[in-house]
Amino acid sequence: MNHRSDSIYAKVEQILHKVEAACDDEKLLIVTYWLAHDNIASCLDDLSIPDNLKSEIINRIAKAMIERATIPETITRAKRKIIELYRNGGS
Repeated sequence: MNHRSDSIYAKVEQILHKVEAACDDEKLLIVTYWLAHDNIASCLDDLSIPDNLKSEIINRIAKAMIERATIPETITRAKRKIIELYRNGGS
């Protein structure tokens, strides 16, 4: 493994230890990773929004993603299959 993947494994392991439910919920794991390690919430930092409102927005978006969003792996798997079909002459 390279350094980046070692780091990712360590971060995922950290989440799995701290957020036990993430062991059984891929969406929870992904959203937690994005918030904790990719600092997704920082996109709100330059807006003139009170911190308590920022937290509420982040919490609502995270909840909606966990409850409703399609797992990224499912989307990318579909993309790979579609590309493969087109390369093999399908439509």
